[in-house]
Amino acid sequence: MKLLSFFVSILLVAGIISTAHSVSSSVDESIRQDISLCFSEHMEIPDKTFKYQHEFEAAAEKYDLPLPFILSVSRGESFFDSAAVSSAGAIGLMQVMPGTAIRYGYSANDLKNPKKNIDAGVHYLKDLYDEFQDPYLTLAGYYCGENTRSLKNGSNKIRSDCDEYVRYIYTHFEQVMKFAKTGTKEYASAIPNFELADFRHISEVKNFMALIRDKVDGLKLDMFREETKDTNGIIIFKYKVLVSFKNGKEKSTICSKIEKETGFKFCK
Repeated sequence: MKLLSFFVSILLVAGIISTAHSVSSSVDESIRQDISLCFSEHMEIPDKTFKYQHEFEAAAEKYDLPLPFILSVSRGESFFDSAAVSSAGAIGLMQVMPGTAIRYGYSANDLKNPKKNIDAGVHYLKDLYDEFQDPYLTLAGYYCGENTRSLKNGSNKIRSDCDEYVRYIYTHFEQVMKFAKTGTKEYASAIPNFELADFRHISEVKNFMALIRDKVDGLKLDMFREETKDTNGIIIFKYKVLVSFKNGKEKSTICSKIEKETGFKFCK
């Protein structure tokens, strides 16, 4: 019965048994308030906690945006991978589109340079923040652009995919704040990890991660949203559940523990 219950739970979070996703969502006020705190309360991040931190600090000072805020965007967009290129053509650490970069005097080739990429991405975030005066809508605008401007009229509804992006970046904001508070060096792209599972929607990932944490103690779980295309060439997103490990022996131990507690062999 325990195994059957877990199996049904997996079907639910994987979307095999699913409910329809709404066209629009309500802004999450708790997320808005949490992110807003870093705009009013200075958070000191220990030196070299994150990759390219010096460049991010320079951009944060130049454009007067909180360092944790812009680090969260880069972590969620590229996991601090300066060579990342999406299927839509977004480039580098901040996943800046060439068309956006042109506004700030940068070419597509310039975006391969970490410093220039960060400058373009943070400049864009600053322009959005100046327009919306709201970190939640700023993040939505970074992904959806023009589609968020109607919210300036007082509506509390936002297109569901724009809202999902904000909620996704918020998971990275939480990670950034955690590492900042503990002083742990993160260098996200250098931490060994393996993919445990993937899903189409962030709610499914969160439910799955909660299930796994409930079954197995001590796992260092993370998520990363990867852009891909379906069989019809339509851009979709795959949310990958990642598990950090120190070495091959620890990975093997983790996989065995997960299989024992869940009855499923997730490790590939």
